[in-house]
Amino acid sequence: MTSKFIINTALKLFREYEDIYTLIKEKGIILKYVDLNEKIRGLSYKNIIFINSNIDDFEREFVIAHEIGHNILHDDSVRQFSKIEAFKGSREETQANLFATVFLQASYKDCDTDDDIQKIINYIHCNYLR
Repeated sequence: MTSKFIINTALKLFREYEDIYTLIKEKGIILKYVDLNEKIRGLSYKNIIFINSNIDDFEREFVIAHEIGHNILHDDSVRQFSKIEAFKGSREETQANLFATVFLQASYKDCDTDDDIQKIINYIHCNYLR
């Protein structure tokens, strides 16, 4: 699967649904907010996405879009989005991050930040969207 395919898929879905919550509803994806270990932000299995209820809105939308990326692009394996795995470089994780960045129209921010999500977005912009 190419980066161009992922970008085009995310853009097509963004134009069709405009926001992540409409996409979830229309695709029949179940979203559940649960208390998870602080290192785990979200996980998905088949059409169910579990989101850590203790993360902020910015992280929440990115993690949801990331898990939707897995749902659309990959098989039905159980997946989790954690601080530990965010930068491991697995191809599927990078693809889900690319999907989330493009679908959410997330912007590169030229700053020194401790925000892991913004670091991921900046990485995607520098390596795939320039």
